[in-house]
Amino acid sequence: MNMYKEFEEKYPLLFRNKDEQEPINLFGIECRSGWKSLLNNAFQLMYRKYKHELSSYQYWTEKKIEEPSTPENADENLRIYINRLKSAANLQEAESKLPTVAQIKEKFGTLRMYCDNVDDYARGVIDMAEALSEETCEACGGKGKPVGGRWVQTLCEECNQPEQTK
Repeated sequence: MNMYKEFEEKYPLLFRNKDEQEPINLFGIECRSGWKSLLNNAFQLMYRKYKHELSSYQYWTEKKIEEPSTPENADENLRIYINRLKSAANLQEAESKLPTVAQIKEKFGTLRMYCDNVDDYARGVIDMAEALSEETCEACGGKGKPVGGRWVQTLCEECNQPEQTK
């Protein structure tokens, strides 16, 4: 399974934009597998935060309303119903503000993650992943450094060897 499909299944909220013109949907993830753990950690941090925020709204939208057998039960049902209506609206609004992956690629030897609806938290996570890519081999995930002239890659010493010397 390719990285894009794997991440799309694992983090559906972050990959929910199905616009055929988005680069992520046209080209998938445009970097080598050495940065897979960087991407996974970034997605995990974002997903955990936003999934937690959404779960409180989902609790009320899914809460069952009992048959009113007493006036107290009727009051509780009314409270649940009001919270359900508020939560449904809040859930829809919250989902529309979640970050959405637009493009992931390698550029000038480092990772680039472009997302829509990015808040300060998501921007920090993305900046961290991009900064760590400068020291992570894009081929194997080991400790690397930028190498090359016109075509810069971040590679470890082993992955930077010509094919015949490996």
